[in-house]
Amino acid sequence: MVQRVPIKITRIPVQLPFDIKMALRLKDAQYETRDDEIMEMSLHYDMLVIEVGNKGGHNSLSIKDPKRHRNWKHFERVWEICRMKGWSTRLYIESQFHRAKEWNSVFSYPQPSMMYSVDAMRHFLSYLGDLHKKHKYDTRGEKKKRGRETVSLKQIAIDGIVAAGEILDMYIKNTNFEDKRQYKALKIYQSWQELSPFYLWSVPWFHNVLDGMEDGAKVQEYKDEFIRIKSSPSLLNTIKETVPKIEQHFGIPGNIEL
Repeated sequence: MVQRVPIKITRIPVQLPFDIKMALRLKDAQYETRDDEIMEMSLHYDMLVIEVGNKGGHNSLSIKDPKRHRNWKHFERVWEICRMKGWSTRLYIESQFHRAKEWNSVFSYPQPSMMYSVDAMRHFLSYLGDLHKKHKYDTRGEKKKRGRETVSLKQIAIDGIVAAGEILDMYIKNTNFEDKRQYKALKIYQSWQELSPFYLWSVPWFHNVLDGMEDGAKVQEYKDEFIRIKSSPSLLNTIKETVPKIEQHFGIPGNIEL
């Protein structure tokens, strides 16, 4: 009788790259904050409606029970599109109000149900491309001012850090998410395009995320800024001095380790 010898198979665990593991971890956490972010979207939408319509107030969702309002599902779909594409929800909504300027209809602003069509997404991509071109043009304009470049660049860095602090402060104050440090990381990961590269430089794990991102105009723009920051002792010192002060002023928690 032939004696069978068991075959041993050595299992080697698959080691995912750091940026992929971190992206998976943060994407899993996105659903925990979905309702908060949809409410933030509706508030941003209401603000733009008030500006366009010269209204005293506007509520796109019910104050008592927002999830039962008919518009909730529309904001939910916009949120899901932006989540999958990695787009800023606020910038996406702003692009739809820009799109509405081209309409010859009774609507002076987009209805929530109009913001996730194929045409709506195409307009956002066009809108985003125009913003990139405008920013690059402005940057070249600054480079022409050789005599003032150092001072003006320092002020741009400070202004960008302050603006990032205000944005993160708004997000953190309006959430019930218990772990504020993790929530801060999640919002940075989701909304990095809203934040200044001068602030993002101070977030250690974001360097790895940026390196692992697919090529694109915005990604390249931030990579170029990181190269400029790294080569400038003045900018490095400005960031080192300014970020802690701004985070302390707004009560923004520290960075998590990923």
